[in-house]
Amino acid sequence: MSLLKKFSRCQTRPIKRRRLQKEEVPDTDSDVTCDSDGEGEEYDIVKFLPSDILGSVFFGGYINSLEVVKTASCICKELAEIAKEKVIMLDLRRCPLMVNSDLPSLTKRFPNLQDLDLSYCEDIDYVKGLIPLRLRILNLRGTDIRDNGILSLLKSKNARNLEKLDLSACDSDSSDLITDDTVKILSNLCKNLRVLKLGWRRQITDSAIRFLSNLKHLEELNLCLTNITATGCSILSKCKSIKKLNLSACPIGERGLQNLLPSGSISNLTHLSLRFNREVDENSLACLIDQTPKLEFLNVEHCGLTREGLKKVFHPLQLRGVEIKVERSPSNDNVGSVEL
Repeated sequence: MSLLKKFSRCQTRPIKRRRLQKEEVPDTDSDVTCDSDGEGEEYDIVKFLPSDILGSVFFGGYINSLEVVKTASCICKELAEIAKEKVIMLDLRRCPLMVNSDLPSLTKRFPNLQDLDLSYCEDIDYVKGLIPLRLRILNLRGTDIRDNGILSLLKSKNARNLEKLDLSACDSDSSDLITDDTVKILSNLCKNLRVLKLGWRRQITDSAIRFLSNLKHLEELNLCLTNITATGCSILSKCKSIKKLNLSACPIGERGLQNLLPSGSISNLTHLSLRFNREVDENSLACLIDQTPKLEFLNVEHCGLTREGLKKVFHPLQLRGVEIKVERSPSNDNVGSVEL
């Protein structure tokens, strides 16, 4: 049963009570008194059970509906206090009721939040005062957040604790709202970022990559459908902490892939996606494979590779147990039904 249904039931029906037998009465100083026949007065289960158990039963550490947030405060004060202490994750993705004015109250109501998902909340474009002290993961994918909204968000001193931030767009209408200015702000205020996703942000250019070099702990970077070129790849080659890199549909060309290779600087890569990079060829990929001994996943769907090129490049990867993704449409003469 979903959390929302649980709370809906709590709204329409009183919390179950039962009479305690004489031997079950926990303490003479408690609110429960015994009748001469051994039966006690009604006892509220919210007060009877430890907060750890109630927090697990009602919330499980997270809440996935704005209605649940509001309902928790309506049921009883004790339950609201338990939620305040125990809830560490709010999953409010695609919530049609979420607006900018709701956000400050969330951080006050749940000060122990570590993970907040507001993805696809289309009315969110300004998030001032959002970051509680313990917040580590913030997902704003598919919102209308802009550069000035990011600036107001990261003015909080707690922004330095963020480890994962998703600012990806989900359509062309919002793809221009985030620019290199946001990356500059992030590089100065969020030094502990480990995951940064900027997919489909067309105003992210090579200039942004220069700022990313300040993020010494960055392990995962998604730049798909941005305007990163071969020049940006040269700068990325110096970011040795990156393990997962997505350059799908970026105008990097063959030279961009070659620029990633100098001095073995990408030797820590475990995941690489190059989808829709038509100028990537098997020779450049062969060089890359030689310099990525830790590679576990490679996606080259819709790249300009021939059947012979696929066989040449990917047999060594298969021997290493690397997961490879290529398109296998029989009508596609480039890769066809090649057996790898």
